[in-house]
Amino acid sequence: MSERAWHPSDLALDQGGTEVDAHLAACAACAARAAEAAASHHEFTAQVFPRTVEAVRMRRPRRPFKIGWPAIGVAAAAMAGFILFTQVRRAAPVVEPPRLELASPGRVRIWTGRPRHVAVYLVDDAGHRRRLWPHAGTAQLVNDHDLVSLPAPDPHTVAVVAVVADKPFNPEHPPSDGDVVTLALVERSPPNR
Repeated sequence: MSERAWHPSDLALDQGGTEVDAHLAACAACAARAAEAAASHHEFTAQVFPRTVEAVRMRRPRRPFKIGWPAIGVAAAAMAGFILFTQVRRAAPVVEPPRLELASPGRVRIWTGRPRHVAVYLVDDAGHRRRLWPHAGTAQLVNDHDLVSLPAPDPHTVAVVAVVADKPFNPEHPPSDGDVVTLALVERSPPNR
């Protein structure tokens, strides 16, 4: 049985190397293949490639819209800003100021507009304020239009005052940034002149 001779592939001829170079020195057929491939490569790069590139460039359509991607990017950014602006404006609800209403004898309804912390006080005809609700602890978190029960009517009580704030507070020291809402229980008549 005879050994088959090894011949490099076309890829191996293109890549070269010490083993391929040694084979090309010993094998005239492979050396002829390598010379033919080199001549073909030279002809392609010298004649075919330049004509093909020029023909492709001439066929390429002209862009009617010359400002291209930068203009599209600016338009997209403007649209995103507009959408964000309208969403933020839509997301901010209009909140009415808090108010008190006499719901029934002995009950007051608190309108806060959203969940807020509330302390309720009674004011007597001398202007002294005493804590009504909550009876102990910090101001209570209430939802809009909750009811608060009042104690038995006191002939000296002239108003109900609520302090409404976004954060918990000690009712003995109401915050200066809270909303103060007053419900007059007794109409005062102006002095006679």
